[in-house]
Amino acid sequence: RLFTRQLFSLAVADLLCFGAVPVYGIMTIPAVHASFSQRSLRRFCFWWVGWYRTFRYISVLQELHIATVILCEAMRWRRPLAFMHCCFYVVWAGGFAMGLADGLGLPWHPDEAALCAPRIPDFLTIGVISGCALICAGVYAVVVWQSRKRMPGSVCL
Repeated sequence: RLFTRQLFSLAVADLLCFGAVPVYGIMTIPAVHASFSQRSLRRFCFWWVGWYRTFRYISVLQELHIATVILCEAMRWRRPLAFMHCCFYVVWAGGFAMGLADGLGLPWHPDEAALCAPRIPDFLTIGVISGCALICAGVYAVVVWQSRKRMPGSVCL
């Protein structure tokens, strides 16, 4: 049941994350963004990009949660698996906290082309996504290695 909940949670986070993308795409049309004041563009960059980044964090953390549960299952670790059941909702809380910290600490503003861009490099996002990707890749490598150890000789690749 946990895997089904995880996939549903990931789907919701992805839908909410990518729901902001078409709006941002519309705002990049010169005729559309030219009709907005600089104040409106600043608000747009703060709210829509903040929305996108928050749900992107939740999506990435949910992927990490799925990978960790798969590792616990492959290694037959029962206590960590029970803990992962309990901290399922922490993924959403952590994503919202990171999105809030990211949005308030590094707000995006319209640049010369009236597109949203950070004023300084966004190292938090780069670090979180890269770190989660590396951890997930490592977890899946361990799971493949672990499953190859348990295969009977007749089905080894």
